[in-house]
Amino acid sequence: MIGRLFRNLLLPGLILAAGVGVFAGLVASKEPPQRQQRDRQVPRVEVVPVSAAPAGGFAIEVNGTAVPKREASLSAEVAGRVVERTEACWAGRAVKRGDLLLKLDPRPLEIQIETYQAELAQVAADLEQLDTEIGNTEELVSLAEQEVDLRRREQLRVEQLISRNAASASDRDAADAQVLTSRQNLQRLQNDRRMFASRRARLEAQRRRILATLDQATYDLERAVISSPVDGRIVEVLVEQDSYCRPGDPLLTIEDTSTMEVRCSLQLEDLYWLAGGDDPLDHAGDDPYSIPRAGAEISHAIAGRESTWEGVLSRFEGGGIDERTRTVPCRVEVPAPDGLRRGMFVSVTFRGIDPRIPLLSIPRSAFRPNDEIWLVEGGRLAIHRVEPVRVLEDSVIVRGDGPGDPIPPGASLVVSPLDAPVAGMEVAIAGEVPAAPVASADPGSERR
Repeated sequence: MIGRLFRNLLLPGLILAAGVGVFAGLVASKEPPQRQQRDRQVPRVEVVPVSAAPAGGFAIEVNGTAVPKREASLSAEVAGRVVERTEACWAGRAVKRGDLLLKLDPRPLEIQIETYQAELAQVAADLEQLDTEIGNTEELVSLAEQEVDLRRREQLRVEQLISRNAASASDRDAADAQVLTSRQNLQRLQNDRRMFASRRARLEAQRRRILATLDQATYDLERAVISSPVDGRIVEVLVEQDSYCRPGDPLLTIEDTSTMEVRCSLQLEDLYWLAGGDDPLDHAGDDPYSIPRAGAEISHAIAGRESTWEGVLSRFEGGGIDERTRTVPCRVEVPAPDGLRRGMFVSVTFRGIDPRIPLLSIPRSAFRPNDEIWLVEGGRLAIHRVEPVRVLEDSVIVRGDGPGDPIPPGASLVVSPLDAPVAGMEVAIAGEVPAAPVASADPGSERR
C-alpha cells in the first residue's frame, strides 16, 4: 500500500522538482547576450551620363515584296486572225516601247479602205458635175431674164398700138401669154438654182461621212498591229498564231519595268516617326491620304552578294488599316529598278529619321524590366518609366519628354545591377569617396 502510494504520487513529484531545479540553474548560469553593433552598408553603383540620341536619327526596317507599279492587259481592238507573232511575244521576254508583238490580218481592213476611197471619189465626181450644172443654170437664168425683159417691151408696144387702134385685143392676149411663158421659164430655172444648194449640202455631208469612215478604217488598220506600249516584260500571252480574235479578247499582259514598287506594311508608330513625330492620319483640311515622303534603301542579298536600290515612300495601298495585322499597307517607289525583279523578297530601311521630339540613347545594360531606368539624384535612387522608340543592338532609343518627368541629358544613369531596388534608397556612385557608415543599435531602424 505504501509502495503504491510512493510510486504514484511521491516519485513523479520528485522528478518534476529535480527538472525545475536543473532549468533554474542553467538560466542562472547563462550570461546575457551582447547586442552587436552593425554598420549600415550603402550599395555602390556604376553610372554613365544620359546622352542624346545620335544626330543622324534612327532607322526603321521592314520587309517587303517587289511588284510592278503598272501592269497593262492588252486586248484586241479589231477582229481578225493572228498572222504574225514575233519572237519578243513570249512570256518572260523583255521588250522596249514600240516593239512589234502581234499582227492581225490586215486584208479585210484594206478592202474597206479601198471601198471608202472609191465612194469618196464618186462623191467628188458628183460635186464636180453639180458645179457644172450650176454654171449652166446661171447662164440659162441670165438668158431667161433677158427674155422676160424682151416680152415685157413687146407687151408695151402692143398696148401703145391698141391705144392708136392699130392692134386688136387678140394681139394683147398673145403678148400677155408670151410674157407669162417667159416668166414661168425664169421661175423654173431659179428653182433649180436653189435646189443645187441643197444638193451640194447633201453631197458635202456624204463626203464628210465617208472621210470619217475612212479615218476609222485607217485607225483600225493601225490597231491591227499590236506593239509594246511601255518598256517592260511580258507576263502572259493568251493567243497563238492563226487564232481568231474578236474585239475585247485579251491578248497578253505586260508589266512596266521602268519604275517598280515595293509592297510593305508599316505600324502606325512607324508612320508617326516618319512624319517627324506628328500623327500621320491627322490631316484636317488637307489630303487625308497623304503620306510622309521618306527616303528608303531597298536591299536584297543572294549568294552572299547584296544589291541595293534607292526608293521613296510614295502612297498608301488601299484605304485604311489591315484588320488582320493592324498595320498600314504602303508602297515604296523605286525609280531606277535595274536588277529588281517582280516577287523579290527585300528589306526596306528608312534611314536618318530625326523627329522634332527629344530622344535619348540608353545602354542596353541600363534598360530595366517594365520599361524602367534608374537614375542617381542627390545620392538617392530614382526610378523613371520611359517609352522606348527603337531597340538597337547595344542601346535603346527612348523619348526624353515622358511619359513621366522629362529626363535631362547628362543625368547619372545606373548601369550596374541592384538587389531589391527601391525608389529613394541611398546609393553611392562607384569611384566616389563613401560617406562614413552610420551605426545603429537597433536592427529594426536599418533602411530596407
